[in-house]
Amino acid sequence: MKIQEVVWLLGADEDLASIFEIEVDLTGDCPRANQLMKEIETQLHHLLQFPLMGRRINNSLRRVLIGKQRYGLYYAVESNRVVVHAILNLQLPPHQIKYRLDL
Repeated sequence: MKIQEVVWLLGADEDLASIFEIEVDLTGDCPRANQLMKEIETQLHHLLQFPLMGRRINNSLRRVLIGKQRYGLYYAVESNRVVVHAILNLQLPPHQIKYRLDL
């Protein structure tokens, strides 16, 4: 399966911006937040090569771990693209994660 592109849904884009702000606010460390963004980019690069590598969450969603397993990047593989649905803090209660993912 050859993946041509990564598509971010609006909610995932908002998650990413929020995580960056939270990481900067919590640590006061922009380089740490930038490192997390690099980890996300690396995972996306891997997904382009190995789109089925993430753990299956349901029939359509998969998850890869980011940031020392603190965050989960939730995505779906649709024909020749990876669609990012959300990036969530895995310390959230499970019902909040399910709600956000509309499960």
